[in-house]
Amino acid sequence: MMDRGSFVVPKLFLGLAAVAALLVLRADCASVGGHSSEGSVPSSMPAAPPQPGSSERFLTAHNQARAAVAVGPLCWNPKLASYAALLAAQQRRQPASCQLADLSLSPYGSNQAVANFLAPPAALVGSWVDGGRRYYNHRDNSCAARHGNQCAAYTQVVWRKTAEVGCGSANCGKDGALTICLYFPRGNVRGESPF
Repeated sequence: MMDRGSFVVPKLFLGLAAVAALLVLRADCASVGGHSSEGSVPSSMPAAPPQPGSSERFLTAHNQARAAVAVGPLCWNPKLASYAALLAAQQRRQPASCQLADLSLSPYGSNQAVANFLAPPAALVGSWVDGGRRYYNHRDNSCAARHGNQCAAYTQVVWRKTAEVGCGSANCGKDGALTICLYFPRGNVRGESPF
């Protein structure tokens, strides 16, 4: 029988190797196979600086979920992040503050979350991944009945053809906070498997 300590070095090594691989792959983010949403994001919109470190935390959380299903990493797109922040701020000004935005006609894939507080990026992305992964069946590319929204959030995070992500949040005071992540190219294409 092996003691628990014998597994520490291999797990640590695998964790460090995964981080190193993500860093190497991230070097290619400037040229993501010809995919660039820069021309698709409204050109009058400046790239707003995200909260300190939030872009890296969102990106890390997304890329950890993608690595778990052997899908390449996403690149951060500051214009998508600015657009997501703008959409969240617009929702904040609606009569029912901090409600999810209707993004069904958006050219981008999206995930949204409303929390009672400005939740950490890893918690938000984790909720999309964990909430959908348990209901999604990759073998037949299906979702358990009545859990389509949870599956769609998960499959967007891990969608193989998606190359870029940008996230933004709006603090809605007593109504909590709304976070929106936008993805390019969009995922959840009917009839296609995410990975």
